[in-house]
Formats: sequence, C-alpha cells, structure tokens
Amino acid sequence: MKRISLNSTLLIILFATLSSCNNSKREADKKHYEAISDYNSSIKLYPNDAVVYYDRGVAYYNLENYAEAIRDYSTAIKLDSDFASAYHNRGIAKEYIGLHYCEDFKKACKLGDDDSCEWYDEECI
Repeated sequence: MKRISLNSTLLIILFATLSSCNNSKREADKKHYEAISDYNSSIKLYPNDAVVYYDRGVAYYNLENYAEAIRDYSTAIKLDSDFASAYHNRGIAKEYIGLHYCEDFKKACKLGDDDSCEWYDEECI
C-alpha cells in the first residue's frame, strides 16, 4: 500500500512541476506578446529605428516565430547595414527553419561579433 501512495505522490509532484513550467511559459509568452504590441506602437512613431525592429524580432524569436523574427531582423539590417547582432540573430533563426545562414554569421563576424565568428568557424567552414 505504501508503494502505491509513493507512486501517487510522485505523480502529483510531477504534475505540479509540469503545470508550473507550463504556467511560466504562458506568462513568458504573454510578456513577449505584450512587448510585440509595444514595439508595434514604437514602429508607428519611429519607422526608421533599426533597434525597435531588432527588439521585436527578439520577441518573435522567443515565441519561436522564426519567420517573423527573420523579417524583423532583415528590416533592422536594411535600416542599419552594420547591425552585427541583427545578422547574428537572423542567422540563428534561419538555422532553426532550415535556411542557409552562413552568410549572416560571416557578415556579423566581419562586423566584430566574436560569437558569430565562432559559429561561422564551427558551422560553415
């Protein structure tokens, strides 16, 4: 009888842990959606601000919406062609959806992003 109680207790603890993780993810996702809404408002006021597009791209990336993240990183790059972090993050997002990403890491590396140099050396050469 104690074995059944122990197993039941372990299942309850596991369920509580999983529920907590799901709640944390939901809360994080909610914050990312709120941030996207704020960035949308900022873009209306400052449509040529590369950082706002980059930041919205990060929010999309954190929601695993890689296509939208790539779109925003690309816009940030159009507005500021020396934005190393935008190239780096676009490369990561491209990798997640199976697109060619080496040129992004190469460009970010040339712009001084050491992490991109490491990624390029490990993944592309």
